[in-house]
Amino acid sequence: FYLKQFSDIQKNLSKDETDSYMEAGRMYLEKGLRVGIVPGDRNNFKMTTEFDIAFAEFLLKKGLI
Repeated sequence: FYLKQFSDIQKNLSKDETDSYMEAGRMYLEKGLRVGIVPGDRNNFKMTTEFDIAFAEFLLKKGLI
């Protein structure tokens, strides 16, 4: 994404708005900007929950990652 555009959007957000955004994509969409999808590695996933950690451990034990 474009860093200056991202910075400009963030500067104009209230504290509540800033706290409510968990990802940049949602912020861009709500501001009417385009978000693209690019191909990537399926093994590159975000780990944020206990399930995610357990799943990663499973994949490691099976030698899949």
